[in-house]
Amino acid sequence: MLIRAARLYYEHSLTHYEIAELLGVSRVSVTRMLAEARRKGIVEIRVHGEARTFADVESQLIGRHGIRDAWIVPSSRDPDRLLASLGAGAAHSLRSHLGAGMTVAVNQSASVAAMVSFLDSEWQADARFVPLVGSWGGVGSVNAHETSEAVARALGGEAHHLPAPAIMRTAEAASALLNEPDISDSLKLAANADIMLVGIGLLRADSYLIRQRVLPLTALATVRAAGAVGDISARFFDANGCAVPSEVDDRVIGLTFAQHCAIPCRIGVAGGTRKREAILAAVRGGLVNVIVTDVETGRWLADQPDPASAGSASAARPVAFDLRSRDPVGEESAGTDSSRT
Repeated sequence: MLIRAARLYYEHSLTHYEIAELLGVSRVSVTRMLAEARRKGIVEIRVHGEARTFADVESQLIGRHGIRDAWIVPSSRDPDRLLASLGAGAAHSLRSHLGAGMTVAVNQSASVAAMVSFLDSEWQADARFVPLVGSWGGVGSVNAHETSEAVARALGGEAHHLPAPAIMRTAEAASALLNEPDISDSLKLAANADIMLVGIGLLRADSYLIRQRVLPLTALATVRAAGAVGDISARFFDANGCAVPSEVDDRVIGLTFAQHCAIPCRIGVAGGTRKREAILAAVRGGLVNVIVTDVETGRWLADQPDPASAGSASAARPVAFDLRSRDPVGEESAGTDSSRT
């Protein structure tokens, strides 16, 4: 019935009322069917043109925080609609920054995974896609290797695997696994990526880290007490984007905090009121230099002062990097890297 409703609406220009009469359903049902047809890829809509919907907010955000780029999408109180909009924005952002021969490292974010259905099959990219962290367990979890494979398949690229859990039970087990050639080769490729495409995690009792049992609630309380406001693939950071050590640092099979920051183009995909503080911290700290978010969050971010412009004592970036060489410089970054955060 989805296909029938879609054909009647898009090919024959019938109204919702007329379709409802023909199919013997309510107009609300017709609206839902048309939305479902788009979500399932039965209907594809293309808009030709370069104009952005919220160009003014994007310009304000770039000017305020000195980031490389911003992609703003509509806000929504419906989590599914917001997720779809963020996925669409992520697809546009990736397309604008991806070039032939590039490597893209992705994490386990649902927002990043939502991008796949918005990738145009006619747009092919001679690029490599690799997870920057291992896989999470549990039913219904989103995993980086699945996302990297799906993106590579959609764009005709090359997918690389990281056959490992995201978190090992002990630091000794993690160290042994990191020395395995299949693991070390994939992580080396991710560390030398041209683009990082990641979600930004929220530190709450209902966050994925707790749902997937990566962290017990006591450990979550500890990192929050230490000032952590968010994470990227279990690498925690505070309100200034500085690394916050945690008990899982030496058990993560994934890029370190320093390696995240050394990737030239760092696209963060996140939105919604609850994630505002974490998004702001990631932007302020330079953990991401391209942001895909919703318009309400974008306006809020644009209204927040940049500590550097205010002459704050916390204005310095959390880790000093020469992004051209990808090597950390100075004592602060050396300490961060050695702690594997």
